[in-house]
Amino acid sequence: MEYIVLYWAQITLIIGAIATPITYLIKRSFDLQDKKSEIKSSLFQKQKVKSITGFLNIYGELEIFYKTSVGPNIQNGHVNKHNFDMHFNKIMSRFQGSYNKLFIYLDIEELKPFETLYKAQVSVHNLVTEFFVRYKVDAHFDLSDWLSKKNEKEKYARDIAEVNLRQIGKRYLLDYN
Repeated sequence: MEYIVLYWAQITLIIGAIATPITYLIKRSFDLQDKKSEIKSSLFQKQKVKSITGFLNIYGELEIFYKTSVGPNIQNGHVNKHNFDMHFNKIMSRFQGSYNKLFIYLDIEELKPFETLYKAQVSVHNLVTEFFVRYKVDAHFDLSDWLSKKNEKEKYARDIAEVNLRQIGKRYLLDYN
């Protein structure tokens, strides 16, 4: 006890000299952990935005393909199943892949507008596929009735798209601004 009282200034200096590097190392360790989690979060957010934009880009391609290739060609009687299979199914496959990728990055609530867009496009895809399965095979196939159904489904898909794309835009504009 006598040594502590006699050498208290030196003991304080030694304790300070030992504690300073230890506290610095502890602080650096916490800083590195924070930096790692920040980098992980940033990478996750980048991939999330990339998957959303990928989905929306392919969705746009599909819409353009409907308007420029599928509808006009069927209405004009220029039906080429091989050409259809080659292009349409390729785009639809990419669309399904981009939709599946969203499951990695979005929670259930965030996924709802994308799911609605996806289901609307799948219903139009199924109707167009039905056309190619039944046209020229089914003697009772009514092209005008089919075109009416197709136009209804496309209108429904456009209406759904308008609402959901606005909802998606608002949500992610708020998240990333």
